[in-house]
Amino acid sequence: MKKIIFFIESMRVGGAQKNLYYLINNLSKTKHVIYLVTFNRASIDYKLDKNVHIIELNLPGFSNNIFVSLTKNLVKILKFRITIKKIDPEVVISFINTTNVLVILASLFLKRKIIISERNDPEEQKIGRIWTFLRFISYRFASLITINSIHGYEFIKNKMRIKKVMYIPNFFIRNPERKGKVNLKNYILAVGRLHIQKGFDILINDFVKFKNQQKNNLKLVILGEGDELNYLKELVPKKYKNEILFLGKIDPSPYYKNCKLFVIPSRYEGSPNVLFEAMAFGLTIIVRKSSKEIQNYLKNMSNAILIDRDKNINSIDEGIDFCIKNEDLAKKFGINARKSINSYDNRKILKKWKEIINQAM
Repeated sequence: MKKIIFFIESMRVGGAQKNLYYLINNLSKTKHVIYLVTFNRASIDYKLDKNVHIIELNLPGFSNNIFVSLTKNLVKILKFRITIKKIDPEVVISFINTTNVLVILASLFLKRKIIISERNDPEEQKIGRIWTFLRFISYRFASLITINSIHGYEFIKNKMRIKKVMYIPNFFIRNPERKGKVNLKNYILAVGRLHIQKGFDILINDFVKFKNQQKNNLKLVILGEGDELNYLKELVPKKYKNEILFLGKIDPSPYYKNCKLFVIPSRYEGSPNVLFEAMAFGLTIIVRKSSKEIQNYLKNMSNAILIDRDKNINSIDEGIDFCIKNEDLAKKFGINARKSINSYDNRKILKKWKEIINQAM
């Protein structure tokens, strides 16, 4: 039986983690032996198959001091290398940019096939000059790079000039469980990491603008956690403290079921998992800035509102206003979104992963 080892910083709730969880659990049903390495203990939020061997390394955390950070990353590289040599896998697979860089460096001269997976837009995502430089150099030593967005694929192939890259879209939830109850009514939903990329500050400001112009009881619910939580709370005027709600990292399923609108306010995106979830629930979706990948699934004024593709709607508040005033049309967008996502099949995506892994062996 051949061994595959996966590296990821943590398996806390997130888009990359959800995709890796789905991939690992399916691969565990094959003849391969699967290992999952995370940086720290108690960093797994997903129920992994009993056949998956979990290795939780006790690795140092992040530091703003460049010398301390360098030392910590050297420790990570060393522990990764020791783990790879001990497990002796045929294939090493890494998820997410900085982890990818460290895994590649740890694997140098070990004669292992290295597959790395970019889970964001490498052109837009800011990871600092040093990491950007290391990514540019180290990615050339990977056996294959997978990426979940078309724009990212084109960037790596044409601007980074790396030919060993393959586009593999995200998995998505086909039959979401509608469990739990939500006491809220008449609310807009946004889900994601509270990070500048996700544009929740833009959403809050536009929602406040909408509320100031319209007399209604519409609320905004934001699900997720992150470093920007306190900053985002400070953006909320006192009179709207009970109408803009931060509910933390909780199961979004019941909130999808009952929300009036779903908004993706990101400054840039690759292939957001929340998009597929919202489409599967048949929600009316408003996207502030649509990537080429998002445009693969959504068409403006057909199954969603894509603000950057619309001549008449220029902001989130205008998109909300349009949906409120054209409720029947907005509901039709949601129905069409569900029909669109039903044409995609997780089995095809899983087949691609199995093919590249088998080829690497």
